Parts: sequence; structure tokens; C-alpha cells
Amino acid sequence: MLKGVHFLLSMTCNYECDHCFLYCSPRTRGTFTSEQLSDVFKQLDKIDSINSVFFEGGEPFLYYPILLQGLKLAAQRGYSRGVVSNGYWANSKEDSLLWLGPLAEIGLDNLSVSDDSLHHGTEQGMRMKWVKKAADALGLPSGAICLEPPDPDRDGQSVNERGEPIVGGDIRFRGRAVDKLVKGLARRDGSDFNQCPDEDFANPGRVHLDPFGNVHLCQGIIMGNIWKTPLDELIREYDVDTHPICSHLQKGGPLKLALEYGYSSQDGFVDPCHMCYETRKSILNSYPDWLGPDMVYGR
Repeated sequence: MLKGVHFLLSMTCNYECDHCFLYCSPRTRGTFTSEQLSDVFKQLDKIDSINSVFFEGGEPFLYYPILLQGLKLAAQRGYSRGVVSNGYWANSKEDSLLWLGPLAEIGLDNLSVSDDSLHHGTEQGMRMKWVKKAADALGLPSGAICLEPPDPDRDGQSVNERGEPIVGGDIRFRGRAVDKLVKGLARRDGSDFNQCPDEDFANPGRVHLDPFGNVHLCQGIIMGNIWKTPLDELIREYDVDTHPICSHLQKGGPLKLALEYGYSSQDGFVDPCHMCYETRKSILNSYPDWLGPDMVYGR
């Protein structure tokens, strides 16, 4: 079932983007320690289906030695390795070579760098130019993550396959985007939001691990906690039909989740993620083992 693990290496970020799923910022705390990373990889050794590992955040380059250790642990096991970054460190080709050189020595299969106005404003394209030049010189595969700013005249759309990482198209209205970006956008009553557009909760191909031990099926929807129950055991015991959140999302999307828990809004919703997120936020205190951590919900 599970093929990929994405480490939220740190919840801290030097940026505070309006569309961030996780409410990351320079003030946000939570970072994997070297000991915790080693522990997680020992847990991964027990799951034969895993073949890829990504490191993201927050901003993983803020904790560079820990990032390198994680990549080394993944390389020792033969996993495909990827890193997602906002590219704050790419001030020139020379600087980018310094940052990326050690990653190239370890070996990297995917370097994804945010390159959109949501992250870089009018400087969009500048950092990615230096990343690309350095990555090409080092033989590192690199690509851009480019999300579109909210547009009142555009219907929500996705360029991503269901169950795969989001690398382009419209933003998802969950996390800080709900607080910062929904104003002025067209809304619907959600009666046709009967399927999650991004995740297959019955057969999750990847999960995100945060520094608090939470295993995210989608940001803020928890399978369990690896500091309490080993990941291989969580995987064996996971049953979408008994999960109090995923069971409804799988059978009828955000609409069924909202109906099940009696949530409605006279203002309507921008997209399915918005409806799902607001519903989850309304029941957060009732399901602390399945929804969290609090920072993902702006608390």
C-alpha cells in the first residue's frame, strides 16, 4: 500500500505564505532531531513496499545538517530521494552550487523548488534560474512547483493526479489560505463536493510524517502517531471504514463529512478542500487523535 514517505523535516519556515497548508512561519516550532530520524528509518526498514523518501517542510534547508543526515539514511537503504524547498538560498549560481553540492554527493533523484508569485512575488523566476543552472552543472534533476494565485474568474482546477503531490494548478483552500485568500472568491453550497479531488484514502500511496510523530494522510488528517505505535503496525491496522474522518471522505467526499457532523455555512465554500477543512476545524476538539496538530488549524 505505502510507497512514499514525506518528512515534514521542520515546521519552521523563513517565509509565511498566505496559502500554506500548515501555517508555517519563522515562529513555528517543531523539527526532527537526528535521533528521531534514525528511529523513523528503523521503522521504515520493516515496510517492504516503501521505495521513496522526500524531505520538505516548512523549509528543510533551514536545518541543513539534519537534511543531509536524512538523505544519507535514505541513500543507505536505496530509496529514491527528493527534496522540496522554497529556494531562499539560491542568490546566485555560485551560492546554489555550495548548497546543492553535498546533496549531489549523496545522490538526489528529485529537487522541487517553489517558483511562483505566492512565494517570491515580483522576483518569481529569479531563484529558479540559479537553482536550474547549479542543478544542471551538478547533474541533479530539478523542477519547479508553480501554483496559481486565487482568481475570482477561474474555476478551481488541478494539474495533479489523485494521490500524487501537488505541483501546480490552483491552490487548495485549507490551512492559512482559508484565513487569507477566500475573500472575494466565488462560493458554492458544496452539494456537488462528493469526492476528494486529491487523495485516495482507501489506498494511500504516501504519507507525511511531522516532527511530533503524526502520520498525515492529508495535511491535518491523522492515521496515528509513530512515537506511540510503530508505522508498520499503523499501516497493518489502518482501515478506512473505521476512520472517523477518512471513512466519510472516501464514501462521499467533503459533502458527506459535513452532513455526518452537521456542519454547514451560509456563505458556502470555494472548493472541496475549503468545505473539508472548515468541517474538520469545527470538530477538532472531538477527534484529537485523528485531527491535528493544532497549528495546522491555526491554533
